Amino acid sequence: MYRYIFLLTSRINFCFFKPTIFFVVCFLFCFLSGKSQKLENEFQLTGTILIKNKDFVYISYYNNIKQKGVNESCKIIDGNFFLKGVISQPTVAFIRLDRTSRMDDQTAIIFIEPSAMKIKILSDPSKVDILSGSKTNLEYDRLQNKKNLLQIEYKKQLTEPAERKNDDNNDEL
Repeated sequence: MYRYIFLLTSRINFCFFKPTIFFVVCFLFCFLSGKSQKLENEFQLTGTILIKNKDFVYISYYNNIKQKGVNESCKIIDGNFFLKGVISQPTVAFIRLDRTSRMDDQTAIIFIEPSAMKIKILSDPSKVDILSGSKTNLEYDRLQNKKNLLQIEYKKQLTEPAERKNDDNNDEL
């Protein structure tokens, strides 16, 4: 009889224990996979600003995961700051040192990515002097440099015929 009761209670405990383990394992798996995805999509922006009399840095960007715009600020301590957020792809961001929501000549434009990045602003709040850790921003800088070279060449081509007014080949141009 004791043996029968022991087998019955052990079977009941095992049947209860088996689904509990299953749910605990499923919960841990979901929790850990969500945690790794959050870290995978996280960006970290560490910055140095050498401009005096600025207390905060402001960043605005579009969070494509939550489908909304994000405006954040961070206190500048001894010329350094640290910002982090979550995005799933490279995103354009606007950095300001003044609390305004408008785009003006004091706004720096950068591309942020889900990675660790470092930024330096030395003298001009609208100009990022160094940004490392963002491949998209590097490609954007290369594109801007090529665009500037093309604009110089374009202006040169426009002004060159006007400078050669007395040249015999001016009619051919």
